[in-house]
Amino acid sequence: MNSVPRAGAMVLRYYMVYIVLDASLSMRIDLRTGEVDPEDLRNTPLGQFTGLLVPMLFQLAENPVVNSLISVGVVAFNDRAEALRDMSTLTRPSVIRSPSRGRSTDYAAVLRHLVDHHGPDAARVRQERKRPEAVITTARPWVFFVTDGRPYANGRDQNIDEWMPHREALTGGDIKARIVTIGLRGAHEDTLWRLATGGDGPTRNAFIARQDADPAALSSSVVKAIRHSITRSLSSGGSGTVLFEVPEGMRRIDGGRRD
Repeated sequence: MNSVPRAGAMVLRYYMVYIVLDASLSMRIDLRTGEVDPEDLRNTPLGQFTGLLVPMLFQLAENPVVNSLISVGVVAFNDRAEALRDMSTLTRPSVIRSPSRGRSTDYAAVLRHLVDHHGPDAARVRQERKRPEAVITTARPWVFFVTDGRPYANGRDQNIDEWMPHREALTGGDIKARIVTIGLRGAHEDTLWRLATGGDGPTRNAFIARQDADPAALSSSVVKAIRHSITRSLSSGGSGTVLFEVPEGMRRIDGGRRD
């Protein structure tokens, strides 16, 4: 939690960004050959995303305003969730570790991971940004959630009541995270909409790939949209409601039909 500002002290606020990658078996299919779980992941959706994230971090670091204000963590999930890049400033090395192999798409596990790690991650940010003359605080975190499937674990689909309480803990309470969901082919629209946050009405930051989209180009357009969204969020103050741009090759999910 953020500390209580001292009377007359300068208060500085910093921003946390989580990039969450589905690392289930379906994300490990070679887009050229159809081979499942190849040794070389470069031509799989998972490999393309992780390969583009390092250049994205370098590009964000080149923006002096963004570099001075945000910290980024990368989390992968399948049978379990794990950090591929610990939450840290952009001045730290941009190395992203390879995820463990797994078959499932355990939403409950990754949402619980984000809830459990937010406190320690926020404390790490405050320590990295520590200045003797200032009180360091953290804004509500942004979560960019990339997946190509529906919640699935232990050999069956996960019921909404298995993962929704963790989503509510992440978006409520002291954390109040904002979630952007990005669905590749195979993702479940209703689930993406329910997971995402946004305005008070049916419009949320939930996106899904168009049927005619080039799978190989989607990763590039999504990463570009994430980079632009981070920059735009900071320019608007970083803590309010922001409806992000639709990545090329995707469409915003219509929540009007949902209750």
